[in-house]
Amino acid sequence: MGDGDPAAWAVYEARFRPTLEAYARRIKIPVWDWPTCVVEVLEDEGLRLCSGEAIRPVNLAAYLIAAVRHRFLRLRRAESCRRKHYDAAAEDCRGEWVVSALCSEEAIRTSRGADIDATLASNTLRRLANELREGLTNEEESILVWVSERVPHSQIAKWVGMSYEACSKRIWRLCRRLRLETSARRATYSIGEQNEIDRFMRRAVGLARLTGTVPAMGRSDVLTGTEAHGPGLQQGSPASRAG
Repeated sequence: MGDGDPAAWAVYEARFRPTLEAYARRIKIPVWDWPTCVVEVLEDEGLRLCSGEAIRPVNLAAYLIAAVRHRFLRLRRAESCRRKHYDAAAEDCRGEWVVSALCSEEAIRTSRGADIDATLASNTLRRLANELREGLTNEEESILVWVSERVPHSQIAKWVGMSYEACSKRIWRLCRRLRLETSARRATYSIGEQNEIDRFMRRAVGLARLTGTVPAMGRSDVLTGTEAHGPGLQQGSPASRAG
């Protein structure tokens, strides 16, 4: 075996592997753990004993059986430690324990229910929403709710008793005002809270571009409050000239 003779390794495996598998079966080691507890132990110990530096055991079969038992116990301890770490890191998400730190934001978003936004609102975003709500009228709040639910502007115009063009302009201006107020209030928050607001605004920008529910915003709108104009309000467009 020390010379790498395949025939010697075949005799070694044929002699001891059935013994180790019988022992694994007797102490109820799961079959899926046999490659680690039986095959790897047999190969690792064979290589170690052939190195010339290891002390040869008096009873090789008993030595290999003990090695299998120790490998299996280490596997069980490692599994128990992993389970404890997972349990400590997991959080109850609507009846299911999830380690959210190991999930991407996309996976978390796609697994959420329709009513999850209100339950996941952080204290920072809840505080910001309350501050912004103080400057809104009841009608403006209703308009924002309808916009968030993707109600067509034409329908909103009928509900508030305005023409379509006037209602669209009001929605764009209201969204622009909220962005500017958010940027101004952001400076009163801590650095960590500002980062959370920035992440929320970037997600809102991406959703707005996909759905077209609010005017498109650039990075400067999110971080500095620079004025942005949505579709139909850019310089030279018919809507801007009409205004």
